[in-house]
Amino acid sequence: MPSNPKTLAVLGALLSLAIGLIVASCGPSLPPLEFHPAGELRAERTRFLHRKEGAAWLRRHYRAVVDSASDASQATSHFAFHGVRTRYTRFQVDSEAVRIATDPGAKPISIRSRIVSDGAIRLLAGHSAERVDAPSIDPHQVVWEVQFPTLKEGEILETIVEFKIPGTLVSDARSLASPDGDTGELLLSYYVPDSDVGAFQVVGQKSHGLLAKRGDYNVIGLLLSGIAKDRKGLPYARYVTRKSAPKGYLTKYATSWKKVGEIYRKELLERSVKLRGRSAIPFKVEDLSREAIETLFIWTRDRIQKPDALKARWNEGRPLGEVLVNNDLSAVDKVHLLHWLLEASGLKHELAVARSDAYPRAGTDFPAPLIFDTPLIFIEAYDLWLDPGCNSCQPGELRKSLRGKMALILSGSKAGQVLDLP
Repeated sequence: MPSNPKTLAVLGALLSLAIGLIVASCGPSLPPLEFHPAGELRAERTRFLHRKEGAAWLRRHYRAVVDSASDASQATSHFAFHGVRTRYTRFQVDSEAVRIATDPGAKPISIRSRIVSDGAIRLLAGHSAERVDAPSIDPHQVVWEVQFPTLKEGEILETIVEFKIPGTLVSDARSLASPDGDTGELLLSYYVPDSDVGAFQVVGQKSHGLLAKRGDYNVIGLLLSGIAKDRKGLPYARYVTRKSAPKGYLTKYATSWKKVGEIYRKELLERSVKLRGRSAIPFKVEDLSREAIETLFIWTRDRIQKPDALKARWNEGRPLGEVLVNNDLSAVDKVHLLHWLLEASGLKHELAVARSDAYPRAGTDFPAPLIFDTPLIFIEAYDLWLDPGCNSCQPGELRKSLRGKMALILSGSKAGQVLDLP
């Protein structure tokens, strides 16, 4: 198997076989996954063809079952992680931490784990999944961590963690490499009902998801082997539910970038007005010029902001009257404030959302929801970007984490366009 971190072997024929075995054994209802035969895992540990030092993943399997309904509140999707981890040489670590990124609404419902050694099998109990602040592929994802006792050399940890997700699973992204060890086999599979349309993309690697028809599901999957340890987040795979039509009730989720922008527009355009409350406009200009725009930008930029102003999530705007009085603005608050000042002064501008370097680059030809994390203001007439949360930026300058990245325009004649930032 390849050991170069840039080289992944795509096993298309085995993917169809793996998906067929899963569905044949589970049927359309897809009950919880089961542990692998212990002898099979011991054999895999022995024939592992990658670096036999520290920890390694013999297998990482992710399975999602997408549900849909005419009333989204009646849908319940499911997600499961099935991991097999071993330790070839022991290091001084306090525990074996298994981290799993999920949809923000996901809740863990089952954790089954065991230790397989040469002479015994030991079931583990009493472990729980806790939310942690850890990197993910997309800003809307949350990360769960389950901690286990440190493995002794040669021991194998097998764990199955299952989640329930209220509603339809609209978007999911998975890093193909693990930051904590080489991976022998990676399997991603998304079970999508016949009435729904799902799409799949691999970013940073020339490989493609394959489609299999099993029962009432179209199964979109990817099977890779020989993946070297990597902490950069690339390459990764992304699944998106484009549209759902259970019993003829059509719901579009991500058929275009303009459609993707709807959730951002509701927050940054519609809700922004409510954040103003009944407060009087705090600052205004009378002329319609670039100089007037820059004056409003500088006034907003220079308002006192929180020490952690740049950490606010894109949808965490707060009542503007309150944060102005308290001199406690976040970068997101300042975008809402500048939007208000520009609008009250009659100065045409557009709202946009950018994807910062906290996340790996995304493919611009593949509309995907909730992948942007930073609101900005764009003045189309002057091709001018405004980043009021950056207290060292001049008009047209952006904070370092946004330079050269991508942004989605939310309003105006360019609404739905993805542009490169300067």
